Amino acid sequence: MIADVRAKDRPFYARVLGLQYIRPSGLLCFFFFEGAIALATLLALAELVTWWAVVVLPAAIAIMVKINDLIAGFGVRSAARAQARAAVRSATRRAAKREAKAARRKAAEDADIVPAQPVGEDFPEEPPAVGRAAVPQPYAGLAAPDEVRSSQARRRQSAAHRYD
Repeated sequence: MIADVRAKDRPFYARVLGLQYIRPSGLLCFFFFEGAIALATLLALAELVTWWAVVVLPAAIAIMVKINDLIAGFGVRSAARAQARAAVRSATRRAAKREAKAARRKAAEDADIVPAQPVGEDFPEEPPAVGRAAVPQPYAGLAAPDEVRSSQARRRQSAAHRYD
């Protein structure tokens, strides 16, 4: 919707039609109205159409512009609904991951076992950055001595020594 543009700044043609989603320029509004009258007048002078075309053609163009505005509105609303559904899905997935991670930790604490870091999670989960890149956080340190045997721990240690 055009909330940021004041009604006085919009062309008269757009204000009369009550256009909310499309913003035709002043030149385009001129062609929609006065251009349609001129075209209908020329067609009537050439006796290709009757003089009723001078009234009917600008009205038909105005109806088509209004229908185009309504269709644009349906597209904007459906895009907003799709974004909202995607946000709900991603929030649900993140919540499910957090709950699963908390359940694994609780089960490990109940069993009195220190949980090993899962294969796919080398670094702590960071919230997604919106609009800006996330600043990389330094890795906490090398693996514990009992983890040295695993290939994943060796890769971590190798990379950590390489960049020190």
